[in-house]
Amino acid sequence: MRKISLLLLLLCVCAFSHCGYRKPLPVSPSGGTDRSGRESGDASRLDVSLEKMINRYRELKGLPPVPHSAALRRVAEAHARDLADRHPENGCGGNLHSWSSRGNWKGGCYDPGDSRTWPVMWLKPREIAGDGNYGYEIVCKGAPTPALALDCWRASRLHHNVIVNRGMWTQAWSGMGAAMYGGYAIAWFER
Repeated sequence: MRKISLLLLLLCVCAFSHCGYRKPLPVSPSGGTDRSGRESGDASRLDVSLEKMINRYRELKGLPPVPHSAALRRVAEAHARDLADRHPENGCGGNLHSWSSRGNWKGGCYDPGDSRTWPVMWLKPREIAGDGNYGYEIVCKGAPTPALALDCWRASRLHHNVIVNRGMWTQAWSGMGAAMYGGYAIAWFER
């Protein structure tokens, strides 16, 4: 248990800073169309590219691709918007797995060393998208492109382990969804 707590603590934050970031067109999580005219739920090209890039990287490592999960992409979109627009990490010691209370989910601070807070992350697929599986997230702050997000995660042993099923993440993933918004890149995985 202590080993898992320590690994989760180290998995918390991957900060990566880049200049010249431009926000992708927004996707409205509440339905209808947004300012760009896209239907809500339509993935941006960056979201799709990020998932494809993660799977190409996995294939280079001899691993099968992780199937796309529309539910997990909805969770990733919601969290990217929450982080970019509300910055819940500011009141939570900088932890990027924290959520504000201003959405259709339970907000709170995530602390990998405190098992009472783990549902703040793990239950988001159920709360947001009706997906009954636990979800596990990797976040990179400040990556304006899928390639830079992947570089950020590859530079973090713990994030990299999630992508390539190493360490405590050896069980194969059954789904993945990713989103990029407001300087945040997020990928969610489930077993």
